[in-house]
Amino acid sequence: MKGKLVALVAVVAVFVMTGCGSKTLTCTNQNNMAGIEMNSTVKVNFKGDKMDDMKVIMEVKVPDEYKDQKQDLIDELKEIDENIKVTETKDGVKAEMTADEDYFKELNIDSTTVTYDELKEAFTKQSYTCK
Repeated sequence: MKGKLVALVAVVAVFVMTGCGSKTLTCTNQNNMAGIEMNSTVKVNFKGDKMDDMKVIMEVKVPDEYKDQKQDLIDELKEIDENIKVTETKDGVKAEMTADEDYFKELNIDSTTVTYDELKEAFTKQSYTCK
């Protein structure tokens, strides 16, 4: 029994020291332009040093004076990319997109060269708060 425990501890130590674990970078941003409030959340999962997948959620609160233009906003968001799921909410519009390694390749992004720290710095420069 003691030998199995030592072997298990050794395996866990190897995974920890080689960076085979996973971590998530979560960045948020809040903007308010002309009374339109927009909240964005980006979650990027890393496996080891490799960017694995990403989820982007954008919520836009549309003021009453722009309610008649809400459908235009929905249509424009859908035109940006077919992978964006757009739904109407009580207060506005919610857009969600998930990207994986295949999608990164379509965008010519090499997920193996984007580091956690570089991505965090890039989002921070764009006024996101990251943790």
